[in-house]
Amino acid sequence: MTVINDCDGASDACKNANSDDILDEKILVRIHGSMMIVAWIGFASVGIIISRYFKTTWVKHKVFGSDLWFFLHRMLMIITWCLTIISFAVIFIDLDGWANPYPHEIFGIIATVICFLQPIIAMFRPNVSSPKRKYFNLTHIFCGFLAYGLAIIAMFFAVPLHDSGLPSWINWVMTAFLVFHLLSHVFFTMLNYKSDAIMLASGAEHSSLHDDPMSTHRKIGLYAYIIINVLFIVTLVTVVGMGMEFGNGNSSGEND
Repeated sequence: MTVINDCDGASDACKNANSDDILDEKILVRIHGSMMIVAWIGFASVGIIISRYFKTTWVKHKVFGSDLWFFLHRMLMIITWCLTIISFAVIFIDLDGWANPYPHEIFGIIATVICFLQPIIAMFRPNVSSPKRKYFNLTHIFCGFLAYGLAIIAMFFAVPLHDSGLPSWINWVMTAFLVFHLLSHVFFTMLNYKSDAIMLASGAEHSSLHDDPMSTHRKIGLYAYIIINVLFIVTLVTVVGMGMEFGNGNSSGEND
């Protein structure tokens, strides 16, 4: 895209005009970044939490014949899949193909390919009673966590790229999210251990008629997680959306 600007860059008005031109040129880059943040830091993170810790919560609730936790997990990951594929297409349109083999592109492409394959792999899910089911579960979980990890790594490598126009301090925001996400896993793991200890002491077993102990605490934890997660997303998407205004030319100069 070529932008014609008659300003000589000497006045503040011209500088602002030049900044607006840059922002307009990078609209697809900003859309790409924003959609990936919403997909992976937002929907994927919540989907992982629900799948890992809520199998014995909402046990009496069914949606279209599926357990509520599974329905929520599936919907969240489908949204993640859609946003990722659209975002991937958007950046390829903007760059007219794979421009440079930087780490951001490499990690991002691998994460997108794995993400694309996940629902295809799920179509071959064996029956619960099948001895092959455990191998499917291991493959599904491994691919899911691998794609998630690579997507987050790709975001960190996006920061120094010139086209992103992002300030270096956004790394601290993403690091804070990772710490929060990991601590949330610790919190939910501790609740599960507490729940198992209560059931062991009482001789109770998992039931389809009532939730396991500590389910109320898990629900409260999930709601708190979602609220804080949204705050991180709003912050990150705002910075990405403002682009060069926040970056102010402080990126390292690599091209996307």
